Amino acid sequence: MGKTKYSYIYTQPKRVGSSYNMYHGDLEAEPLTATTTRLHYTLLYDNSALPDDAAKQKDIENRRTRFTQMLENMKLLAEGKPLPEGAVRRPTPPPTTPR
Repeated sequence: MGKTKYSYIYTQPKRVGSSYNMYHGDLEAEPLTATTTRLHYTLLYDNSALPDDAAKQKDIENRRTRFTQMLENMKLLAEGKPLPEGAVRRPTPPPTTPR
């Protein structure tokens, strides 16, 4: 959807045949010092399609756990450290062939 020097905003488009939860997020890198940055991740979505408050709370907790781990992985990478075993890695793109 948009980006600035220090942030990136995205959305997931509506898929045919499924309900739309208006999922979108914002990742911002806030420079604090010459060597320190704070990452802010804001995730917005509509969970009203979930059946009850317990399901909504479970969904929030699962997302918070996943996104906290992703932010911790971003911190490791920014510090030049390896990702932990089992971390989701970016897929390797297929080789390109000259035309």
